[in-house]
Amino acid sequence: MTNKIRRYKKLLARVLQGSSTVESQEVPAVAKQSYEAWAMSPERFVNSLYHVLLGRAPDEPGFLAHVADLKSTGDPTNTFQGFLGSPECRAHLNLLLGGNDWINEIAREDISSDFGFNEMLHQLRTDELKRSEGTDGTMVSVGCSNRSYFDWIHSTLGEPQKHIGLEYYSPQPDDLPRNVIWIANTAGNMSDVATDSVDLIFGGQVVEHLWADELASFLHECCRVLKPGGRLMFDTPNELVTTRVGWKHAEHTTEFRPEDARVLLETLGFSIEKLVGHWLVVGDDGWLRLNRITDDEPYSRQQRMALGLDRPERSFSWWIEARYDGTTKPDKELTRQIVRDMWMRYGHYQLNRTTRTDADLISSREEGLNGRFVRASRGFSGYLLQSTSNALPPGRIIVGVELDPYEFSQSPGYLEIAHRPSNRVLAKKPLPARFEGGRFFVEGDVPETLFSADFNLYVSPDGPIATRMAFIVSASVWNGELWNLSELVLPADAV
Repeated sequence: MTNKIRRYKKLLARVLQGSSTVESQEVPAVAKQSYEAWAMSPERFVNSLYHVLLGRAPDEPGFLAHVADLKSTGDPTNTFQGFLGSPECRAHLNLLLGGNDWINEIAREDISSDFGFNEMLHQLRTDELKRSEGTDGTMVSVGCSNRSYFDWIHSTLGEPQKHIGLEYYSPQPDDLPRNVIWIANTAGNMSDVATDSVDLIFGGQVVEHLWADELASFLHECCRVLKPGGRLMFDTPNELVTTRVGWKHAEHTTEFRPEDARVLLETLGFSIEKLVGHWLVVGDDGWLRLNRITDDEPYSRQQRMALGLDRPERSFSWWIEARYDGTTKPDKELTRQIVRDMWMRYGHYQLNRTTRTDADLISSREEGLNGRFVRASRGFSGYLLQSTSNALPPGRIIVGVELDPYEFSQSPGYLEIAHRPSNRVLAKKPLPARFEGGRFFVEGDVPETLFSADFNLYVSPDGPIATRMAFIVSASVWNGELWNLSELVLPADAV
């Protein structure tokens, strides 16, 4: 089965790199043999294609279409070839090419130097500010880094009478506009802002950088400082899209779905006045290339910019505007539960989806991304499992792996948590010479928020040794409380 999976990957990678077909003699060797040898039903076969090739559960429309095709023809080769050429597969090139860090890396076929992806997104945000209602009173900007930020706001949204800039990580500029007051605090600490004193709060591409407790504090502070009828605006990448296309920012800690924001804000006493998307990624017929427009794309650049506005759940990022009623008392426990679920979901992607390995042999014992195991044969030396460029919260962290039983004359390697930029090893634990199988953990302390941290499972050439291709992570993301990401499992229909 290992060789079949590897051939699946190679065939798919070639299709995604531009080939519209694959050689007819290669497809039966992979699809037909597996279909017959494993005695699969059409539903099981198509489900396995999604999980083996894309590492996720099927989208219902695509799943039903592929199953119907297989039932009507009885020929898995046509179904397999159709699956390889589908927009869903084209959206997942990063997962299949393997071996690459997924830090701000978009599918290779989607990279175009003349496209100006970031510039286009900034223009969409600028247009949104121009369409939004400004204020003549007091405005708070969260994450305002430099003078050019205020120039951008004032030229698009208008100049408020008082503009409070809340920024902790950048120094105060020397040439602030006359109406700006600079406060060196984090988003979750507005203690220097008076209660019921603010007309408008704007957080542009900020909330995705906050840990769970910071995010909850920020939202509760918004409720405190806003006047009744005051407004909150922010925009952020869409987790529903970013985790599907393999896009990852090394400094993002929590990403939202549009529905997450709607639920959060409404429970806090906000009414949603505007929720729009920026840059359509999921069209009527499936996934689109993230940041490249070619002749074979079904939508033009202008169409994707315009259509995304009405489809926030299908867009790369989204923009929300909400008005506070001024009477609802925030339910802190409910807020905590909502942001916990969000962080658990995105944290599982962030800390596990980056998993890569230098070992050669990969086996699948169960369907789904978490069902894959990697095995180092005798003589292999290096990282059997590695998760790179992770954002870690300050506090206690526990990282584990699930190992098969083994027995050697000495330790076959180690498990560590390391921070490359500062050349620090936060925790390191040698593997025992003999292990009966199960979970093996290392514990450490993270002194402050760290970016570009690694989890490494290193093995010596004594092998063989095998591990599940997913790290088990618990981290202190709420006032020292450990949240265990292993609680998140694949849905029942994924196996």
